[in-house]
Amino acid sequence: MANNQKYSPELKKTIGICRHFAFKDKSDWALMSAKGFNKWIEWNKSVFPDTTLRHPLKGWDICLTSDLNRAKKTACMIVKDTPVKKEPLLREVPFYHLNIPLILPKGAWLFLSRLFWLLGLSASDIETKKQVKERAKKVSRILNKKKEKKILVITHGFFAHFLCCELKRLGFKGAIPAVPEYGKIYLFIK
Repeated sequence: MANNQKYSPELKKTIGICRHFAFKDKSDWALMSAKGFNKWIEWNKSVFPDTTLRHPLKGWDICLTSDLNRAKKTACMIVKDTPVKKEPLLREVPFYHLNIPLILPKGAWLFLSRLFWLLGLSASDIETKKQVKERAKKVSRILNKKKEKKILVITHGFFAHFLCCELKRLGFKGAIPAVPEYGKIYLFIK
């Protein structure tokens, strides 16, 4: 860029990573068995967010969203006059079904499920950590190659971390907290 040219953010590629809106879950601190937690996992796949947004966002060239209900609904609520495309690659990292004879709060089951998955103790029918990293790498390459300069991505909390790591490997600058807020957009710029 010549010295006499002014910096223009329009020349940069901006990717907004957004965790879907929150949804009502009456079982937040409920005690449950492993069987109850496994039922919750199935329910979790189809739940819708309970948030309404009064002022949708404008200015994004395209919005890519996970094909799960809570993400699709969030995309419809968060953007206006922006093409929305469902992308199954943006789905959440699967929860590990547990079969431990204990009664625990749902939060403990969630922690154990993620811990077992991270340690590679998950069942053969569940996507592995290596497979999730490859999926995130594929999504980051797709985003990087898109002709659009401002891309909004609606995904899920755990998968967002893997995706952000891959975007950073491609030279994007940005950060996401350990637990991304529901509905907050985190910017990655290159």
